[in-house]
Amino acid sequence: MIILDPNMDTAYLWASELFWPTMIPLYIKDINRRAEFINEINFVLGDAIKESTGDGGKGVLISLNEAQKQQCINSIIEISKEYIEDIANEKIRANISLRLWSGCIKAAKSIASETLAGPNSITSRQIAFFWIDLWSSLDPIYRSGVEAAPVWKALVGQKEDIF
Repeated sequence: MIILDPNMDTAYLWASELFWPTMIPLYIKDINRRAEFINEINFVLGDAIKESTGDGGKGVLISLNEAQKQQCINSIIEISKEYIEDIANEKIRANISLRLWSGCIKAAKSIASETLAGPNSITSRQIAFFWIDLWSSLDPIYRSGVEAAPVWKALVGQKEDIF
């Protein structure tokens, strides 16, 4: 079974709409701190995903209206102040945040034995990691999110749920 979840791709799209830096060094070098940061972003986006089902949405970020999307981004900008202290530009911080989250959650879902959408198979993992590896080779910030996935899973109590 191939599991498709568009939320990470939508977050990545939002990041590209904000600002696309050509080269930004990653300021969150400590992987544990990076996982904590991603977890805070996950609370914001996870709540938005849950709320989107209440007004006819499909439980996906892409179903949010512009005001809801901006509310998510503003919350992420606020959270990012604590973790990305060296960058004053809010759009750049939001961009980095969304790219980290997108990479981490995409990888975390792919290494899980199953997600809410169903079990992961060897084939679904191979397909997912083809795309994860491709994006990681093109985007070092996304790759840093991917690298944090096992640490994030341990942080949220999913240490044993690795395929």
